Amino acid sequence: MTTTPDTPRDEAGGLNDIANLANFVDGVDPKRYFDRQAEDAWRDAAKRWPVLAALLALDARAERNR
Repeated sequence: MTTTPDTPRDEAGGLNDIANLANFVDGVDPKRYFDRQAEDAWRDAAKRWPVLAALLALDARAERNR
């Protein structure tokens, strides 16, 4: 039998490491921190699939792609 979490605080996972930390540690405000996890993920993907990155006009070496 599986149980479902009563609140998001009881749930593992989330948007990023900082949001997860805020779920488990009182006083952590995720708006005050920057998490590079998402940026690192798209850079790694752009290097892994260069043709797709070119189609999307992404440059893995660029400082920011927005």
